Amino acid sequence: MKHRKFKKIIGLLLGMVMLLMPYFNTTILAAESIIIDDISLEWQEDLKKDTSLEYLTPSDFREADGIIPNPDYLPNKEFLKDSLSNDAMLPISTNSNGRLADGVYVIINAQNGKSMASNNAGATSGTAIVQNQYTNSNDRAQLFKVTYLGTSDGHNYYSIRPMTNNSLGVSAPNNSSSDLVSVKTMSTTEILNNIYQYQRWIIAQEGNYYTIQNTYIDENLYLSSPDNSINNAQLIMENSLWLRGMWTFEAYTGASIDGVVMTHFTSGVAKGSYFSYSASAYSSTIGRNGPVTFSVADISGNSTNIATVGSTTGYFRGIENGQVRLYATYPNAPWLYYWIIDIQFENQNVFLQNVHSMLNLQSDTTDNIVKQSSHSAGINQMWFLEYYPSEGAYKIKNINNNLYLTAPSSALEGQSITVQSYSTSILERQLWTFEKTVDGTYKIKAKSHIGTSLAMTATSNEIGSYISQNEYNGAYLHEWRVFDDEKILNTPLIMQQTSKWCWVTCAQMMVRTFYPTAANYGDADTILAEQRKAVYDVFGDATATYETYDWNNDPQGLNLKTGYYTDVESAAQYFNDLAGGNMEFNSKLYSYEEAYIQAFIYDGYPIVRLSGGFNVAGENVDIYGHATIIVGYRWDETLGCYIYIVNNPARSNPQELTYDELQSYESDSGKPYYWVPSVVVDTFYG
Repeated sequence: MKHRKFKKIIGLLLGMVMLLMPYFNTTILAAESIIIDDISLEWQEDLKKDTSLEYLTPSDFREADGIIPNPDYLPNKEFLKDSLSNDAMLPISTNSNGRLADGVYVIINAQNGKSMASNNAGATSGTAIVQNQYTNSNDRAQLFKVTYLGTSDGHNYYSIRPMTNNSLGVSAPNNSSSDLVSVKTMSTTEILNNIYQYQRWIIAQEGNYYTIQNTYIDENLYLSSPDNSINNAQLIMENSLWLRGMWTFEAYTGASIDGVVMTHFTSGVAKGSYFSYSASAYSSTIGRNGPVTFSVADISGNSTNIATVGSTTGYFRGIENGQVRLYATYPNAPWLYYWIIDIQFENQNVFLQNVHSMLNLQSDTTDNIVKQSSHSAGINQMWFLEYYPSEGAYKIKNINNNLYLTAPSSALEGQSITVQSYSTSILERQLWTFEKTVDGTYKIKAKSHIGTSLAMTATSNEIGSYISQNEYNGAYLHEWRVFDDEKILNTPLIMQQTSKWCWVTCAQMMVRTFYPTAANYGDADTILAEQRKAVYDVFGDATATYETYDWNNDPQGLNLKTGYYTDVESAAQYFNDLAGGNMEFNSKLYSYEEAYIQAFIYDGYPIVRLSGGFNVAGENVDIYGHATIIVGYRWDETLGCYIYIVNNPARSNPQELTYDELQSYESDSGKPYYWVPSVVVDTFYG
């Protein structure tokens, strides 16, 4: 640590000398650039934690969700030998005819004091190079990486790369019809013959200043500010050397800079669809210029088959639903940068339900204003999601009237959402993105007003209230659930191994939905062993273990041990812990409304339902009961209601029950059964 701090201090001192004597002592300039390169590896962990560097990334680019060390990173200069000219690898001395040292600079015009800048922090080919009010050396839009390419015909040639995207180069116009300067795609190597002539710059000392010359069109063309002091005015090439063609180079002396930002990005891609991601890389290390390469992994960073991406093209295809990491990096970058991509809905009919009100988005039949209403499964509540690949967004069409969900024309909060005919003139207002929240729900945002999201107007569960656009504030008013007419989980149907073990069997089915074993496939020995383990964990005493307990004589009466709803929760937690899972469970003394049942199931969570003669509405009745587990639902056109799929551990086939039948029914013996207690996976809605 002391060694690193000493180098940092030396670097800062040299930087101060550089600011005082920037144009004469080129030995010092070279030494500074070497020190920055040498310490970059030692600073890796500090940089990873240093949030003060976040402002180096322009705010309109999408920064990474996370970074991990790049296992292929080489902490020495061996990697750079293939990307630099031999001459550029040599230390620069005072006998180098005033050669400018390789490094990152703010380049300031002598006449008006304005600095060179990438217009609007642009990172794409064609971005104008403009003049702007110099702010500070932490603004990457005003930083440029200058690299010596070699000497030819007595001239020292350099590349000048914007620090918004090092695979671009500052370019003189390549035809005589223009004098405007911009950035264009350039070779990522620093070899003279690999770079177009209009991107090779002669940087020469002229008294206390430098001139920046390009000879592609004319021998006497110099990079100049326009004859004004207007911010964002584009730089020009001029064939006479005036003061506005004179420049100073102020060296960047901060910590090493390395990064990737997405320049064409979406956080959600539909299953079966594609999106073309693009990104820019930047590094303060000479020779480290990109290009960006892509790869994909599962959410934990392991290999995956639910998505693919072109390593050089960024062409991403979602194959199955789920979340993945999209990695982007560049040759010998110290980090791998990743973004979380949610592979969402394929083109399909869905219902959109507000999390706060549990009411559905509905296109009213009398006007075009969108409202919320109780779930009816009517076609005025059904919306067709059509993915628009090039924008990474969806068109949302109402099935009843074939009109499209449309944002208002302005971004003002509180304005109503409408449905309108499809029109290319308002396409951005009819394109919507689904951004997943930590709760597993979605913020629904119009591409035209990305700062706002679909929200309830009222804070109550008021039927008929308008839906408007509002700035997301973390409340459930802004969050939506997406579900369709049918969802059946892969929960196994497992039979209880004694007449009293329905409670532990339902806990087993619940957890085996997420952590399968041989029990999922009917292996009798595994089923019995797992149920015995859980029963003993919940009720057994310390005189034995599951393995040593005499299950035939059953001294503790465990084979006929009944369990209450809290015991189902305990057994489920046991199964989860045994599998090394990270789930938690809640036992509740109530049943659930239909909207919540569908929310659980659609999000992948079964519900254990305990029904029987419990103390209902204050009446003391016999205590008896049975546990079953709800594992799916489907819409029945004939009945006009949802049918719920129930695994009953006492039956070899699933049951199909209406919501009313879930709530109460009469057994074959004439006993009334009521659904009261429940056990669910712990979620924000359960």
